[in-house]
Amino acid sequence: MERQTFLAVDGDDSEENKEKCSICLEEFCNGEDIGKLHSCAHKFHFDCIKTWLNHKNRCPVCRRTGLETSNDQNVGGKAADAAVVHDEGHSE
Repeated sequence: MERQTFLAVDGDDSEENKEKCSICLEEFCNGEDIGKLHSCAHKFHFDCIKTWLNHKNRCPVCRRTGLETSNDQNVGGKAADAAVVHDEGHSE
């Protein structure tokens, strides 16, 4: 998963052009941390997708594998602690 900072595009602010997190259904705001899955490129609030993947290692939109693990095995569909998050210059 890649951690990014959301930057809104200036211009059309119509409802259909606003990006939302499919987990919490809230709009992304400028400067928020978002997580983008490598397997499908879907984007979510970083904390939302981190919590989701700890419960079920599947994209909530398309159901592709969320995070690859170092041993490439997911016990019970949960992401193992060995899963890799690519942090774009952020620290927790």
